This record gives sequence, C-alpha cells and structure tokens, in this order.
Amino acid sequence: MIYTLTFHHAHNYGAMLQAYALQQALFKLNINTEIIDYYDTEETIFIKGFDRWTVHYNLSVLLSYSRVKRAYKRFEEFNKKYLVTTDHFDTLDAIKDKLEPLSKFVVGSDQLWKCPPGARLSKFFSLAFLDQYKDAITYAVSMGGYHKLEKSNYSEFQTMLRKFSHVSVREKSTCEFLSNEFGIKTTQHIDPVFLIDKEDWATLAEKAVRYSLPKEYIVCYELVPNILTQRALDKLKILTGLQTVVITRAGVSKLKSDYVIKDAGPLEFVRLLKNATYVVTTSFHGTAFGNLFNKKTFVILPNNSERMMSLLKLLGTECFGLRNIDTIDELLAIDINYETVNSKILKEQIRSQRYFVETLGAETLV
Repeated sequence: MIYTLTFHHAHNYGAMLQAYALQQALFKLNINTEIIDYYDTEETIFIKGFDRWTVHYNLSVLLSYSRVKRAYKRFEEFNKKYLVTTDHFDTLDAIKDKLEPLSKFVVGSDQLWKCPPGARLSKFFSLAFLDQYKDAITYAVSMGGYHKLEKSNYSEFQTMLRKFSHVSVREKSTCEFLSNEFGIKTTQHIDPVFLIDKEDWATLAEKAVRYSLPKEYIVCYELVPNILTQRALDKLKILTGLQTVVITRAGVSKLKSDYVIKDAGPLEFVRLLKNATYVVTTSFHGTAFGNLFNKKTFVILPNNSERMMSLLKLLGTECFGLRNIDTIDELLAIDINYETVNSKILKEQIRSQRYFVETLGAETLV
C-alpha cells in the first residue's frame, strides 16, 4: 500500500484539489493508494480567537452565514466523495501502530515544509513519527518561499531528509536551497493539478452547482489581499466590457464586482475558472488552473512571489506576473501560443509519470 501525506482536509481550493489530483494520477498508474486521514486542526465555519482579524472574519461569516455554510458543506462532501482516505487518526502514534510494515509513503504536494519565522517543521509531513527508516519519497513539496531556517528547523530538516530515498520539490529555488544547504539531490516537478488533463477537470466540473452568470466574464480569486487586485479587475472590465465575478471564501469580500460567489466548493471553483474568459488572481492554484484551462491569467504578485513566478516561467507565461497594472492593455493584445503551453504541461506529466515508475514501481502509461 502507498500512503500519501498531504493537506487534504483544509477548506482551501488548491489544497483539496491538488490532493485529489495526485491520488488520481497514482490511480491511473495502477498504484493502490490512500491518503492518511490525519490533521492537526479541525475545519470549522467560525475561527476561535478574539484578535481584530478573527473578530472581523467571524462577523463577515455571520453576515453571510447560509452561503458560507453551503461552502463548508461542499468542501466536506468533496472530501468524502472524491478522496480515498484511511480511517481517521487522532494521534501520530496511532498511525505508526496501524500502518502496514511494508508501507511506502509519498509526502506531497503543497506547502508542507513551509517554516516562516517562529514556525516549526510538521512532525507529520517530516515523518518524525516513524522511528526507523521507511520507504518514502516526496512529490512537488513546497517550502512556500521560506528558505531561511531557524537553527531548530535546520537540524530537523537534516533528520527528515535522510528518511526519503527521492526528494521531489515544486519550486526551482527549493531545489537549489536543499542542494546548497544539505547536499541533497532533488528533482523539480509540476504541481499535481497539472497531472490531470484539462478535459478530465472539465468533466468533473460538470458536477458542480451552476450559477446564473453571463456567457463571458472575468473571474477573480483573491487569496492574499492586494491593493492592485481591484485596480486590475476594474481596468480589465473597462478594456473588455465584460462583467466581473469574485470568488470569496470569507463571508464578505472587499472587492467590488458585478457578482460575488460566497458558497463555492472545490467543484464550483474549477467550473468558474474553466468557463471564465479571463482570470485575475493572487493565488498559486488560481494561477495553475487559469493556465491549465488556457485562460489569460493576470497574476497579482505578492511580496513573496517565488512560487507563482516559478510556475509562470515553467509555462512560459511569466509576463502575466504583475506588480503594477500598466501593461494590462498590452497583455490583452498578446496572442498566447497555448499549444506551446500545453506541450510543456504534457512534458511535465510524462516526467512525473516516469518519476513514479522509478520510485514506486508504477505501471507507465507513456
């Protein structure tokens, strides 16, 4: 049995969809796999705490409670219907006691090794709960752009890396960091959402709830607030004459648009991006799905933009990474060769399949 360790229960579009995509990619290679159902934090509609941000968030949820509750339900339904998981584990010791002696492990994808200042490396995603060596690999793990480790995390990284026979990461900078700091040979692989063909994603999206929207529209998913997002959305609306649709996970979005979607689950998220004419986003997986569906995707770059730029450069669409809106009219006029983009995605799919064949003994399809 191959067990996967990833963010699979977080009510985050990218986290849940990449978990689904990786599992489907392994299934297509005739790999018997389950996601280990363990998580530190239970997903709830409201967040505990009394700081200013938490109070504001909970108030916004309360004002749109019925729609936010629908979104919560759709995430839970997607998790139960589309992800194959183990029984739930409450502790790491319980995982160690129950798993088969000859199990193999795949850690990935997403920001599983993200360690900003003050944070510690996850004992789960570092396999710290396993006393002895197990047969383990990673796939497209990300450090979230945080490549300056505190001393405690540095030693934990050294211990962790010895547990993996092969290390695959998502960003080029992480390859360079692990090689320079730890002498580890790594391979860069694309995010799992690209391992599923866009036609298969489109088929899955047909199961989503349908919203009453114009045939053509600009969709915006702002995960990280940025003052440029509204400006980009407004400028695109003026230049194209299209109406705007904002997807928001919190109850109230500060963005002004013609339509606000507050109850989208993972399926609805995919469908909204698939059917859009243009995409505006501050999200990594918003960037991923926009390009996967061959949409002109205007990426509002955060301060720590390495994750998004690494992906855009891989696909050859790095000119759409924006730190200002001055070039939007020029970008609208650009004729993107999506045949080239799609060929790059196919090349990465093949590389990933071969990696699984080499490391897991999978049956190759290429």
